[in-house]
Amino acid sequence: MKKVNAKAKGQKHAVRNRILLSMAEETGTRVTEMLEIMVSQLPTGAQLEDIIDRNGEWTVYVQRKNRSKPMPIILNATLLMRIFAYVHKERAAVVQRFPDTAPYNDYLFLSDRGTELKADSVTHIVIELFDGILERAGIHRLRSKFSVDELEKLLNGALESGLDVGPTSNWVETFLTMIAERMGHATVDSLRPYLPIVFGKRLVRTKTAMSRELQVKIDGQQKFMEEQQLRMIEVNRQLEASIEKLRSYGNLLRVAEALPPEKVDHLVEYGNKIHADGRSR
Repeated sequence: MKKVNAKAKGQKHAVRNRILLSMAEETGTRVTEMLEIMVSQLPTGAQLEDIIDRNGEWTVYVQRKNRSKPMPIILNATLLMRIFAYVHKERAAVVQRFPDTAPYNDYLFLSDRGTELKADSVTHIVIELFDGILERAGIHRLRSKFSVDELEKLLNGALESGLDVGPTSNWVETFLTMIAERMGHATVDSLRPYLPIVFGKRLVRTKTAMSRELQVKIDGQQKFMEEQQLRMIEVNRQLEASIEKLRSYGNLLRVAEALPPEKVDHLVEYGNKIHADGRSR
């Protein structure tokens, strides 16, 4: 997505187009649904400040496919700030160019002519953005990413809480239902193909974590063995030094036996000096 967003910066309506991409990725909203959002549905400046202060969310309601009643689109604080910037700058510039009609248009996303943006135009914009970056990609790819991210988030939360959640768990059905409701799906069937992806990613991460843990243990054992080898080298060095001292004392004793009594005192002083020198090393 970084490459796509970077490419969008060069487009004429960069702010608008990047918001459309983010909305699909962060809310799972269809193109036709996000184009139904009205400026009058947005929070006031004071309400936005409150949302930012508490890192809250704002909900707008649109008519969603296969639903008889309006469905919510939940916008986070960051996305709302970007939308506000678009309304007061890029969108405002379009409105100024068409003073006779655009000021009365309440649709959030406007075309370059000041009219409501159409779904076909968004499809063309997205295809152009993904061209050369990812084949056969569009808004549906971003909505798929939202599905995977949301399912992964719910599974991680459940596992961190100590719940036993597997592919056939009742919890998984609950999570799929929650995501389907948020995305406006009538059933969870279209979300089931994402289960192997999510559990596959978790398995890869688990194996990676186990591999890292095993490597840490191996490194620790190797360091322990190296330290033991160093200790053995030091012990051997001390043992050899002690043996050398005993040999020196043995030689001195043999010399002392052959010396007259008056020379033995000098020999004892020499032996004490050797002993003192060895301790000072």
